[in-house]
Amino acid sequence: MTTSDVQTGRPRAIEILGPPGAGKSTLMKALGAAAPDAHPLSIYCTPRNLPVWIRSAWRVLPELRSPASLGDRPWRQRKWIIRLQASEGILRREAARESSVLVFDQGPVYTLAWLRGTPQSSALPEGRVERAIRFWAHALDALIMLDAPNEVLLNRIRDRTKPHSLCSGSYASARRGLVQERSIHEAAIEELTAARPSLPVIRFDTSEQAPGHMAAATLRSLGLPVSRARNAEGSGVGHVAEPLARPTQPGS
Repeated sequence: MTTSDVQTGRPRAIEILGPPGAGKSTLMKALGAAAPDAHPLSIYCTPRNLPVWIRSAWRVLPELRSPASLGDRPWRQRKWIIRLQASEGILRREAARESSVLVFDQGPVYTLAWLRGTPQSSALPEGRVERAIRFWAHALDALIMLDAPNEVLLNRIRDRTKPHSLCSGSYASARRGLVQERSIHEAAIEELTAARPSLPVIRFDTSEQAPGHMAAATLRSLGLPVSRARNAEGSGVGHVAEPLARPTQPGS
């Protein structure tokens, strides 16, 4: 399947991006309420995705076995390159699904962002990342970038059952971590929009907007209908925690 094939006769494909605590999982649930046939996509090495991962590893194996790459790229770097390759196969497989929209969370753009944001990025296989940027710039119908003020993000992260590394140190270190997260996401968005200037980038401050409203706005931007059966646009779909204080700009 070519990139043009991916663009025609298939569900819409989007990726939700944002720093920890921005509300990516909450928006995913809200999209499921607003479009009951919306389908979340995981590119992790799950049992269902294992065959795609094996094929992808085999494709990139010659590059990963080169002496230079063995010296310059740690295991995590190798795994993420395979994951990036596998994400194409996962999209092609799921494109035949009867669904209005396929939703990536921590998908290919997230993977690209972290590959580009590592100190070893100069050792990445020549041309592979650039090809992936071109592919995903045209295969995705929109990027959804979520954010909120630092205080809100950190409050949400602290409320999670599972501890997050951002909250293991000082507030200053957590703030630096959020700045880094935003920076690598914005760099990836910039690369994709440079490859395709018409790629829609939809931004939400999740401290100001209810998940249902964001889901409805996202679907309308894709030209898709919004379900009314479950009050999909109401604030009752999902929950965004109220901040202790509400700075006017995310990251302030």
